[in-house]
Amino acid sequence: MYDAVTPRNIPESAEVVAGYVDGNYAWPPEAWHRWPNALKVLITVFGSTKGNVADVESGNMTPGEARKWIEAKRREGMPESTVYCSRSVLDEVRAACRGLDYSVWVADWTDSPHRIPGTVATQYSNAGNAYDLSMAYSQEWLDVINKANRPWPYPR
Repeated sequence: MYDAVTPRNIPESAEVVAGYVDGNYAWPPEAWHRWPNALKVLITVFGSTKGNVADVESGNMTPGEARKWIEAKRREGMPESTVYCSRSVLDEVRAACRGLDYSVWVADWTDSPHRIPGTVATQYSNAGNAYDLSMAYSQEWLDVINKANRPWPYPR
């Protein structure tokens, strides 16, 4: 899985692409069309319920705001929720979101794909600042994301 603040940095051959729906690095709608057959993961930094993933890192959402985002998605009938965070704040996210059903995509830059227990994906490299690389090791999670993005929110 690839993600980047600059969509053009991600290879056209990517099978799973993650990008931003809001914030300073929000992708324009047409950017998503670069990968017509890729599974797309929508990241929110402000708590948009259009997002599949809440970005919990400095300057974006806090663990408490991620909890509120998950609860808002549930109220709107959207059961898929994933929190992205660094490994260093994983315990804080888990404490803030205790009792909720959600997935975790964790950043742990070792430059080698690896699994972290209790997570669905690990961001393991930032590939020379062009894009980040993650290993998504839950097909069930990818299937839920794919289903959640139907209909696709950015028509051609």
